[in-house]
Amino acid sequence: KISCERYIRRVLKTHGWEAEGNSRIDESSSSDRNVPMSPDSLKQIYTNGGDPEGTAKYADLAADMGFGYRTLLGELLYAYITCRPDIGYAVITLSKFSVAPAKIHYVLLKNVAKYLRRTIDWGLIYRKTIPDPSMAIGERPSLVLPADLPEFPTPSSPIQLTCYVDAAHGNELTRRRSTTGYAFVLCGAAVSYRTKTQSITATSSTEAEFLAAVLAAKHSKYLRAILKELGFSQDGPTPIY
Repeated sequence: KISCERYIRRVLKTHGWEAEGNSRIDESSSSDRNVPMSPDSLKQIYTNGGDPEGTAKYADLAADMGFGYRTLLGELLYAYITCRPDIGYAVITLSKFSVAPAKIHYVLLKNVAKYLRRTIDWGLIYRKTIPDPSMAIGERPSLVLPADLPEFPTPSSPIQLTCYVDAAHGNELTRRRSTTGYAFVLCGAAVSYRTKTQSITATSSTEAEFLAAVLAAKHSKYLRAILKELGFSQDGPTPIY
């Protein structure tokens, strides 16, 4: 298991946000506690602009919120890159407003920290081909998942590289760009993942999905070459779901 629990605890302690119920972090609640950032927030994110960095109003807002926007953003980016792909979209989206954040951006960034506190022991769990009973994994925080969410497809082999990719059409409201998200899984957990605003404007959700699939396929070829050098050549094609 790769996790950054101690790092997250240190970040929370630095800001005085360790305990549940702390008014400094719980003064505003997420519309959905099970996600880092609710999709309902997108319109507010893109329609509210703050004062430019370096101005007096920028400093006043940071003082009023009790933390530096860039500081917390950098701390959350480190957690994302290390082992928390689940916060990727929220952090990358909010990073676009680091030059002139409004209060809503501060609140949503703080909500990502709250989400990490609720799921502090989460991480990337890799499994052996034959499970070892002595390597027990502790209980995870309970999540209420949608009833219609299907089961993830199971790879034919633990060492079969498998990709999960998706696209959200036009959710970057400034230029109506779409977002690509993918994760490559090996031995039960992600080994490579990314969330990225697409470089061109897709005119339909089908086109957005196609662009995402192409990007994932290119990365698949790269990872297959790496695995071959490491002695784990892929016998068949890499499934892209």
